[in-house]
Amino acid sequence: MEKTKTPLTEEQKMRRRVARLIGRTAWFQEFRAQHPTASKQERDAAWKDARKAATKRGARLVRVLAKKGYSLSYTPVETAAADAAE
Repeated sequence: MEKTKTPLTEEQKMRRRVARLIGRTAWFQEFRAQHPTASKQERDAAWKDARKAATKRGARLVRVLAKKGYSLSYTPVETAAADAAE
């Protein structure tokens, strides 16, 4: 009997994107400090290897923030820029 995966909800997809963004940002800062002269190809290859672990760290941070009562919300860039201009 073949099991099929349940598709992710939009909320789950957004949480994963946020976790990946947070994880990549933290990873990139560490990578840049250790390899200041790395090329884009080297950086992309290193990210491919570190993506899973960095995303897990980002997800952990999102969970900790949620437990502490913080929530993340998405505001499209165009909306944020328009609000700032007013």
